[in-house]
Amino acid sequence: MNQGCVNQALTIEGGANVTEASRKLTASQIHDLEKLLGQSIAVSEVMVTSAPEAGFIRRVSADDQFREAGIAVDVELGPAVLCLFAPDWLTSKIGMPRLPDLAEQFVQRVREVHRARQRHVDRFARARRMINAAIERSSAGMTLVSLKTTPQRVDANLTGCYLQFEASVSMLNDALEPYYQRIVAWTPRELANSISHYAPGQRKRLRALARMKASGAVLEIDALAERAIAFAGANLAACATALLSSCDPQEGLGQALILSENTEGRTSVYLRSGRIMASVWLTDVGLVSGRTFMIDHFFPEAVTDSLAGRAATTIIDRPLLRNIRIVSAQRHQGTQTLVRLRMPKRLISAAELDETMPLAA
Repeated sequence: MNQGCVNQALTIEGGANVTEASRKLTASQIHDLEKLLGQSIAVSEVMVTSAPEAGFIRRVSADDQFREAGIAVDVELGPAVLCLFAPDWLTSKIGMPRLPDLAEQFVQRVREVHRARQRHVDRFARARRMINAAIERSSAGMTLVSLKTTPQRVDANLTGCYLQFEASVSMLNDALEPYYQRIVAWTPRELANSISHYAPGQRKRLRALARMKASGAVLEIDALAERAIAFAGANLAACATALLSSCDPQEGLGQALILSENTEGRTSVYLRSGRIMASVWLTDVGLVSGRTFMIDHFFPEAVTDSLAGRAATTIIDRPLLRNIRIVSAQRHQGTQTLVRLRMPKRLISAAELDETMPLAA
């Protein structure tokens, strides 16, 4: 592999701003390390017939994927992609004048994996086939974006190691916007099986997105949530805008927006599959969350059997519960009553979001 190809394979991500996440390596030092890595790979005998096809150096901050800040390098060996990671404390320990030693550690790990290259290539090829097949069977609009090993510490010997997979799969979050879900598994089968965990929710979000597009809407809102926002004196457009931008970037889940909290209870709204719903805690009564009402005491069977089809205000006469019907009621865990609700919902257009006003204090 010539030096030009190496320079294309190992590129730095983030430009001049790469040092913002760390005080350990400067941008210049990272570029020096990039050059050293390129030179080491170019002359390494294990790379003569199967040099890395692509890869990149990037700064990473501490999160679920990388527990510490540092630098990471992705190296492709055919369909197998090896992610190597050097935490900042290690680069500091090695010392900046000894960057060649750090570069050699990266290359040594690649050599160790390369010795069992065919085994890793076969595992990756099988994993890719199985997860793509699972995605296709799910009919949930998901897409495999990348497949690599989980980050491997650059100071740990990888000879004979059974490396864990890390897949990045494009999905829809609760705001019906794309996000990348990280999935970690030890085997191709575990990786493929994990798709079935996400499939039902993704199909639901895909159907919701189709409804929105067909109607020219942005979101849905149910009657309980709309009433809760109005009773709190908040602005619907402001709440909707805040919820749209609050989805967890790692898991795609919408976060709760608290509207009120006092001795009588707590009220919040949240986003689920493109619909704004409410969670209302009524002190000494129970919790209304979405389409369920968990009451903190149980009713006799004769009472629960008689509730289906009646108004929710039959249980407790609160303005929030008006125009909401009971679907079913049953005893729950001996001391509670679980009531399922049906309530009206409507679409929210983009024009309504243009009416954004500050949230009430």
